[in-house]
Amino acid sequence: MKILKIDYAKLRNNEHLNCMNEVKQLIAEQTAAALGIENQYNGFLQALLHEEEAINPLLKSEKSNLLVDDDAKRDDTFRGMASAVESACHHFDPEVRAAANKLQTEVFKPYGNIARLGFNEETTAIDSLCADLQTTYATECNALGINGWIEALMNDNNNFKKTSSQRVDEAAVKSQ
Repeated sequence: MKILKIDYAKLRNNEHLNCMNEVKQLIAEQTAAALGIENQYNGFLQALLHEEEAINPLLKSEKSNLLVDDDAKRDDTFRGMASAVESACHHFDPEVRAAANKLQTEVFKPYGNIARLGFNEETTAIDSLCADLQTTYATECNALGINGWIEALMNDNNNFKKTSSQRVDEAAVKSQ
C-alpha cells in the first residue's frame, strides 16, 4: 500500500473531515494498539469530535421550542389579566369599578401590550408590572381579586427565565 501525499491546506472543511473519518476507520480496522499509537489515537478522536461539531453545528437550540411555548403561556396569562381588569371597569360595584379604572389608567395603559415586546424586554416589563401591582397597587388588586393572575404571571415569567438560562448554558457548551 502506497500512501500519497495529501496537502491538507487545500482540502475544504468537509473534505478534511471525510479524510480524517477514513483515517479513523483504517485505524479501527488495524487497532491503535497494533499500530502503537494508543496515546495519539485518543487525542485524535477528541480532535475529530471537535472538528465534526464545528463543521456540523446545531443551528437551533433544543430549548428554542420550549422558550417559544413558555413565552406564549406568559402572553396568554398577561392578556387574561389585562382583560380581567378591563372587564372590571364595567363592574356593578362602584369600588371595584374605581379600582379597575385606576389600574387601567395608571398601570396597564402606560405599560401597553407587554406581550408584543421582545423576549428580554417582556421579561423585564413583567417583573416590573408584577412588582408595581403587588406593592403600589396592592389594594386595588385585592379589590379586583387578581392576585391569582399576578402569581400565575410571575410563575410563567420565572419558567421563561429558567428555560432562557438553560438555552444560554447550552450555547456556551458548543464548540467554538
